[in-house]
Amino acid sequence: MSARTGHGVMLALVAASALIPRLIVSAQQPASPASVEPASRVVTEAHAPAYLRPALTAGMVGRIEVRVSVSAAGQVQSAELVRSVNPLLDKPASQAARLWRFAPSQAASSVVLTFEFLLAQEPSVVFRPPFTVIVSGVRIPTETPGVS
Repeated sequence: MSARTGHGVMLALVAASALIPRLIVSAQQPASPASVEPASRVVTEAHAPAYLRPALTAGMVGRIEVRVSVSAAGQVQSAELVRSVNPLLDKPASQAARLWRFAPSQAASSVVLTFEFLLAQEPSVVFRPPFTVIVSGVRIPTETPGVS
């Protein structure tokens, strides 16, 4: 499944399972230079975090921010939580952030990636340029012993 955003970014969505959507973004240059802040990096590959079963069962939602240090070559060198919600959301967000890739630039830099976890009727992943991924999951009802 592919979709195009208004910023010249082609999205390819690959679902590992209905519960754990994955997003890989193949980015092209933005449609206009004004659509990206001068200090921003151009994303060439973005990964969505897994929405883990225990987090879905507990109905956890939240916004996690991860600051990544990016080399001049575009590789993520380190990731640090800036805004934390719960380890069940924080850990997948940090792991996904380490997989992002950026277009090469003349110098190393850092950017803050935002991962929003929401509950919805159907699982989905949305990439919002320049650095936001929204992951929607379906809440999993808890099993009640003796009830069928």
